[in-house]
Amino acid sequence: MIQNALAGNVLFYIKTPDSTGFTQENGVYLYPTFLIADSEGRTLHTWIGWPGSDQWVDNLRAATDDPLAVPERRARFESGPNFADAFMLGSIEYARRNTRDAHDYYRRAMQIDETAARREGVSVLLFNTAYRGVGNGDFTLEECSAVAEEVIRDDKVKTEDAIAVTERLIRVIDELGEDAVADFLRMAYPIVQRDTSEDLYARRQRFYGNYAMIVEKDPAKAVGFKREAMPDGWENDARHLNSFAWWCFENKVNLEEAETLSRRSVELAGDGHIKANCLDTLAEIVNLRGDTAGALEFINQGLEIDPENDYLQKQRARFREDLATSS
Repeated sequence: MIQNALAGNVLFYIKTPDSTGFTQENGVYLYPTFLIADSEGRTLHTWIGWPGSDQWVDNLRAATDDPLAVPERRARFESGPNFADAFMLGSIEYARRNTRDAHDYYRRAMQIDETAARREGVSVLLFNTAYRGVGNGDFTLEECSAVAEEVIRDDKVKTEDAIAVTERLIRVIDELGEDAVADFLRMAYPIVQRDTSEDLYARRQRFYGNYAMIVEKDPAKAVGFKREAMPDGWENDARHLNSFAWWCFENKVNLEEAETLSRRSVELAGDGHIKANCLDTLAEIVNLRGDTAGALEFINQGLEIDPENDYLQKQRARFREDLATSS
């Protein structure tokens, strides 16, 4: 499908870091980012993330079938507002970190054609722009919360969108407050409970785990849901083991088993950056369990694999400082 769609186009793959300066010139800051340009190098479309092959092809064709550079598309939209331009411009501005502009375009898209907007998931995109905008100062946390409530209280909201909103709010629970996040989880609970589709099973189980942890204050129940959400064979996969162990660390639950599973992830990971990540998780867990010296040892092992890793270097400095303070 993708090969056929690329006929007549040139695929230019850039790895990071980019020595050509292309990514910096075009404001690329998250990966993967896809950018479609014409023969003169003018941007026709750009978006962040892998949306699935069908949507990827749709994005490509939307730009190549109607090849307008971004300034021209803006001008056309202002003279004759239409859903397609609003939707595409929202994606472009989001990819460029102009979250307020992206939000405004998505809002216009919703106003122009609500049916198309629901089909394309514009409501959750409105939330995503506000959520991302909190980080760059375009939105306040209060504005983001208001958009989150708008999405979840929509009687036509998709289950996956309600779940996605709560997942992101949990990431800012320290700033938003546990009570506020609990309220959103309560709002979303009946939406999730009504859904019985098999393809959302794992995400529903993760939601129920978050609900058990934050609303019901039942860590053991939350761990059970987390375990049920893991894919088949996860106990023998380094990445999945690391993900489970990290979740336990973040939530400060089930730490004894988390350490055991984290050690297994290190054994299975080989010698690349995945192993370095697993060693960092193991370091955090053993440190939380009171063994800072052991944590430092695991970080040093990670730095042997990835000596230029700035994050691991900061971790080493942190654990060294903690050891010096406690001695």
